Amino acid sequence: MSAINVLVQRDAVHMMTDGLSYIDGVPFEVNLNKAHLLRGMRAALSATGPALLGEFIAEHVEREFSSFDELVSRGSVRIKGLFRQYVDTCRNGDAVSSLMLVGWPEEENRPAAYGIDMETAGSKADWVNANNPHEGLGVASELTELRVGFMPSPTAEIMIAAGYDFLGDLDAKDAAKDLLQVLEIQRRMTIDGVSYVGGIATLTTVTADGVAQRVVHRWHEDRPGKKIVPASIDWSARRAARGKPSGAKRQMPARRAPRRVAVAQQNAELPTRVVAAVRDARTRRMLG
Repeated sequence: MSAINVLVQRDAVHMMTDGLSYIDGVPFEVNLNKAHLLRGMRAALSATGPALLGEFIAEHVEREFSSFDELVSRGSVRIKGLFRQYVDTCRNGDAVSSLMLVGWPEEENRPAAYGIDMETAGSKADWVNANNPHEGLGVASELTELRVGFMPSPTAEIMIAAGYDFLGDLDAKDAAKDLLQVLEIQRRMTIDGVSYVGGIATLTTVTADGVAQRVVHRWHEDRPGKKIVPASIDWSARRAARGKPSGAKRQMPARRAPRRVAVAQQNAELPTRVVAAVRDARTRRMLG
């Protein structure tokens, strides 16, 4: 499964990734850096699915595209082609992936994030869809801009139960703490009692000055060869420790919500894949 989460703020875009690779639900590696910096650009990408897929795509696009702007404007077809090439060669034509791309467009001089979903017909797609809490929502077939993106996406009910505030001011968030909380939530989205998220949490941040990476958390209990069964978390105590009283109601911000956003607002659910809610016409109307 793996996890990739992005957050765009006024002066930076952040991407947090976990560090697991696994075979048949058992960790093979727990310290992978899945966020790949793109040389010659203020940008990075990460992909779920096969462990080496993101690196494979990154190595190609950094050679073939001269800038982040060019990659965003015409990179969808090439990224999907590289996915298919890798899967046909290394995965017997059977894989599912969501790719997140973060960077700093030169022309618009601002932080930005994009996502795209890719899959082939086969057992992997069947497995992902069978364990999908957002059945029926669409996917992003082209690079689509995000303000926030979570992969895998917890439901709104899970996020609310964990006390995650996805309605507040994005610029006021502490990216390291907030995206790590989402990773903790995703870590507990188990399949048959087994978690596919963990190892390390790596934060990649892109600003006007460049790209920086750091490990912000390690799950020391995660070991190669040992299935991950995460301990339960007292979310009420965690909220209290962060200064957010349990049960406190937040008021909706007065400003308009961003049109392009990968989290649900109010009564809509978070998207299944990268940007399902963005591409849903009902959600677009709701976001105004």
